[in-house]
Amino acid sequence: MTRMISPRIDEITVAGAQRPENFPVASLLLARGDRAAVLAFYRFARFADDIADSPTLPPEAKLGALDALDAALMGETAASAAVDTAPAEALRAVLAARELETVHARTLLGAFRRDAENRGTPTWDDLMTYCRASAAPVGRFLLDLHREPRRALAAADALCAALQVLNHVQDIGEDRRLRQRVYVPLAWPDGTRAEIADLDATRCSPALRACVDRTLDRTAALLDAADALPGLLTRPRLRAEAAAILSLAHALLRRLRAEDPLAARIRATPADGARAALAAVAALVRPPRPGLLGTGQRREVEAVVRRSGSSFRLGLACLPRPRREAMRTLYAFCRALDDIADDPGRSRSERHADLDAWEAWLAAVEAHAPLDGAPPLVAALAAVDAAYGLDFGECRTLVAGMRMDVDGPIVVPDEETFVLYCRRVAVSVGLLALPLMGAEGASARRFAVALGHALQCVNIVRDVAEDAELGRFYLPRETLADCGVRPGLVGAMLADPNLGAARAKLAARARAHFAAAEAALSKADARALLPARLMMAAYLDVLGRIERQGFSTLAPPRRPGKLRRALCLLRLPQGR
Repeated sequence: MTRMISPRIDEITVAGAQRPENFPVASLLLARGDRAAVLAFYRFARFADDIADSPTLPPEAKLGALDALDAALMGETAASAAVDTAPAEALRAVLAARELETVHARTLLGAFRRDAENRGTPTWDDLMTYCRASAAPVGRFLLDLHREPRRALAAADALCAALQVLNHVQDIGEDRRLRQRVYVPLAWPDGTRAEIADLDATRCSPALRACVDRTLDRTAALLDAADALPGLLTRPRLRAEAAAILSLAHALLRRLRAEDPLAARIRATPADGARAALAAVAALVRPPRPGLLGTGQRREVEAVVRRSGSSFRLGLACLPRPRREAMRTLYAFCRALDDIADDPGRSRSERHADLDAWEAWLAAVEAHAPLDGAPPLVAALAAVDAAYGLDFGECRTLVAGMRMDVDGPIVVPDEETFVLYCRRVAVSVGLLALPLMGAEGASARRFAVALGHALQCVNIVRDVAEDAELGRFYLPRETLADCGVRPGLVGAMLADPNLGAARAKLAARARAHFAAAEAALSKADARALLPARLMMAAYLDVLGRIERQGFSTLAPPRRPGKLRRALCLLRLPQGR
């Protein structure tokens, strides 16, 4: 049924406040031909948006006008006497000339229909659903116009959503006053809540300020994901435009955090604009190297890596940046789980709850579900999965290994339990790392399995005294019995004169695993496995120093200096 449309609707009769845009539209950074196409898209979107926002048109008239634009965009109707469809017709011609689809413009119309019906976004999920229709199509149109690769889609979507939310926070009072709309979520899962009446004041109430801050926190996470965009773009001019917009968005976010959006409309300053211009020039002169992680994600991962041993950092230095970030993210993930298992300040049930949360986040990443509220490390894992693929079965295996420690302490496990523990906490990590290094095939898997068992055996031999302080004693029962160590209290076993022989036997077992890893390496891609080989060299050096020190000495060997660590990493296992 056709909707009734009253007096003619055109760009003049529905023109909005005509505020200057926060972010550049078809700026001089773009090529002239591309600017013309962008301006045609912008003109169409601006007209449709003004129709949906009109304070004088009834909802039925708005919907009818949007239907007329949709029909003109598809070339299904002649010119309308009730609605000026020229912007839609002009955009249709531009899209046809550039061999582009109408899907992005039509998706925008869906968002404007929602506006015409005055539906709000009471939750963050509702807001993100709205942004997928009202903001993401703009970025996707620009990517298609410039023939950019699909790898940039996720970062572009995140940027567009962030820009949309920043606009909503800016206009929080005006949207309520002029359009009776509420786009900023006023109810949050953590109990943060404000009333619609709070929007009628001239300053934010504490409750409304808390909701705004929650919204800005989520927006910061979107910008974090969007920071990778310039490095993913191939067209220099578009890359510069993206860098400038990102700079302005971060500046506006900072100002919205510091100022009250009800008291005045907060805008970026000329100084912010100057910094954005410098960011654009920098992106043109020295294109950013593409990486996997956003700024916040990278910051969190790097903080964990800095606390690690230098041999780990050196072992990853040989990788290109995206794979290096992926491996560091895997390390940070393993460290996070290990910290949960070892946390003496939390009860067993609390630590299980923390691991439950991680399993839920992993399930969300695997299902490509929204990650709102998840820590930056979870979003970093999602980026790794998108780039290289994560074996979520192995992720769950690793979590199961951490649960063994939480349920423990593990003391004198039988052989079956010992092997299972090593498989879960060490081998799983090696198997997860293979695609991140670019290694594949059965030989690479055999190498990872053997190396994982070897490294864990070395850890247990080295850390026997430290583990005993936590009430743990990982040496297997059969090994202890063969060497005359009687299972009993941890302190008594630690003082047993035969413990050195048991440690030596487990060290020999580690040597056998290292030999199996070298055998598998001969048929694997040794170049792709270079980081693992560097780690293997470091652990072989640790094992050698334990052997020279003597197994009766329980203290771990003194940490070597930087030069010695570098030299030992040069003695790379080559395979046979």
